Amino acid sequence: FPGLVATALLFTSLEMFALGDPGVCGGLANDNCLSCTALNPPAGQARCGWCVNKLECVPNATVCANAVDIPYKCKFDDATPTLYKASTSTGPVNGSFALELSGTNFGVLAKSNESSDPRRLRVVRVGPFNCTPDHQSDVSTRTDPSEPNYPYQVVNCSNLPGVGYNLTTCVETRGSDLCGDCGFDPEKGHNTCPDWTQKVVQNPNFTYATPNLTNATADCLEKLGGTCMVRAGFNLTLTGVNFAVNQSVIDAYNTKVISPTGSVRWDPEGRKGTEARLGDFPCMLPYHVVNQTMVVCSIGYGTGKHLNLSLEVGGVTMSGNGFGYFQYQPPNISTIHPQVGPSYGEQLVTLTGRGFGPDRTQVLVVWASELRNQTVEPVFVSDTLIHVLSPSSHSDNQTFWNVSVIAGGQASNGTCSGTCNFQMQSCKESCNPTKVLDASGSCDPPGMCQCIGVFSFVPTNGSCLSSTRM
Repeated sequence: FPGLVATALLFTSLEMFALGDPGVCGGLANDNCLSCTALNPPAGQARCGWCVNKLECVPNATVCANAVDIPYKCKFDDATPTLYKASTSTGPVNGSFALELSGTNFGVLAKSNESSDPRRLRVVRVGPFNCTPDHQSDVSTRTDPSEPNYPYQVVNCSNLPGVGYNLTTCVETRGSDLCGDCGFDPEKGHNTCPDWTQKVVQNPNFTYATPNLTNATADCLEKLGGTCMVRAGFNLTLTGVNFAVNQSVIDAYNTKVISPTGSVRWDPEGRKGTEARLGDFPCMLPYHVVNQTMVVCSIGYGTGKHLNLSLEVGGVTMSGNGFGYFQYQPPNISTIHPQVGPSYGEQLVTLTGRGFGPDRTQVLVVWASELRNQTVEPVFVSDTLIHVLSPSSHSDNQTFWNVSVIAGGQASNGTCSGTCNFQMQSCKESCNPTKVLDASGSCDPPGMCQCIGVFSFVPTNGSCLSSTRM
């Protein structure tokens, strides 16, 4: 009876399901096994099952060929990938370690010609770092001598460079966003791991070798008692061990990963794959050199003195206090435009120069005349540009101001060979001919124009507006 034998052999490698509703089950064709089994009643005959080969939720009457070595059944609450244990929880940053993962439901493929269906791809990862298909082994089936009736699956990764600590180890496939692991289930009230895994680490938090900073040097304009004076664009060179091996590792660590269904697979939460800083000011991107023992970058825009150096790698921040302190070159003004404005102020003035820094809250513009000094917060700041509104002269007479900048607690050279001077016109010159003075021919209050009747003067645009519009 060769035909019957062939049929019998066929059905030993196929799953036979009882009758189910094609409409109900097929509606979840793009979901995973977890949602498929949720359709089944708590008690009674199951209506739907998960077909591995098709990656579909199918009626239980469907004959479905499995693509894995052991029977794949939608039993219990979930049949998405589940990790029993990992062979190691630490490794070098260059990825030269063997990571063996044991569990269930690891199929289907690491590589696939069906690129339009990413659910067919198997993803082995540690935190944000994916083991490429070329470095994944095929899934094999094993049994533990103490539990020969309960086979499990194994997949290996031979190369997985990265940085960071407490990273979750995962095997994902079949469209599952879960990083499933066994362990104590409070809802079930017992441990869901097989007995033979009780004495091993389950789904460990993986930690790459801890980075260590051993030296730091920078291009210095001058050294002042152990403090290196720098400016933006100068090179900063950091050496040590267990840094990120390349920029790709840094990019992977820094990038938040959202699954196709919207769940968060990885979030750095403000941590950095690699970032060198002077005080709060990070180096410019991209870095010139990134490897396991060296980082070379251009010093970023900043201000201040007595600044600490730090390097963050994979969320681990290392202090460079032992290599001295750093100080940015004080700010310098090159030009002021315009250099003439009205007595009532609020003239938008542009300062150009260098060393103003990126943080407007750390910058003040100082206006100094024979009568008084006044500090004004700028309305815009970049390292080479400041926009600021001139103050009122509080005087009827022409006033000359010297303009300087304080950035990060350091003052600019206010002389600027005469280019840091600003002239405020007299009140009479500022207000005529479109505005009027009071009866005495002066300004009241000093420096401010007056308007006739119900009109009020607005310094912002130097206009007289009806008081009903004020």
